[in-house]
Amino acid sequence: KGKCSDSFYVGGDQVNTQGRQVKIPNLGWLKMAESIKYGGHIHSMTISRRADKWYVSFSIDVEVSMLPSESQARCGVDLGINKLATLSRGSIRYWETPKPLQQSLRKLARYQRRLVKKTKTSNGYNKLNMKIARLHQRIANIRRNTLHQLTTYLVKNFQEIVIEDLNVKGMMSNAKLARHIADVGFYEARRQLEYKSAWFQRTLTIANRWFPSSKLCSDCGSKNSDLALSQRTYQCACGNSKCRDYNASINLENYTARSAEIYAAGDNGSALAT
Repeated sequence: KGKCSDSFYVGGDQVNTQGRQVKIPNLGWLKMAESIKYGGHIHSMTISRRADKWYVSFSIDVEVSMLPSESQARCGVDLGINKLATLSRGSIRYWETPKPLQQSLRKLARYQRRLVKKTKTSNGYNKLNMKIARLHQRIANIRRNTLHQLTTYLVKNFQEIVIEDLNVKGMMSNAKLARHIADVGFYEARRQLEYKSAWFQRTLTIANRWFPSSKLCSDCGSKNSDLALSQRTYQCACGNSKCRDYNASINLENYTARSAEIYAAGDNGSALAT
């Protein structure tokens, strides 16, 4: 089979669609799973393969309808491992993370143990390799779908959203947490929030990386520099007792550029503590 690309580009002048059919140069008309949902001029399309399925992605000029936010409120969002997101306000306080990779590790390991015993290029090797590819694709789809649900909920319900500027690369250097962090998809969550906020004219505020959201009391503002990662409840001398993540989300909601300047000089905040 040699080296080949699993995707190719087709310019707009060669793109032709009719309902659920698309015309591919040199291949002819092929059936799609669904028709194009949006009207507008098609600039181009990219056809790519993921596992054993082929997908077509269209670049289309469309008018994005700006939906009014159901609330003009500001919402702090604390992203984490145990909970995908903790919100400072709204009807949904916690978003659970499905942990798709963690749930599939045993099956993935079983497939990979069997794969190393197969002869490369054999039919059995190719079939098992495709099973592994399909499993990885399913894991990615579950993660991506959950993040789309979260980010869409946020931009439709809040006028301003505040998240942390997490040092994902630095967090991944922690061997004990690296796989769990990768399973959540912090970077993808931020990427989706950035373009969806632009679409719906929302304000996305990125809190300074050194802002210690998890170590500040959301009631009195005092700082507990000795707060350990294992302490999941924030206890303060003022009487404040809240879930650590919820306390952090309130601090993010109240975040200002001035507060960033105050804490920028020292503590590395909650990059690993969320």
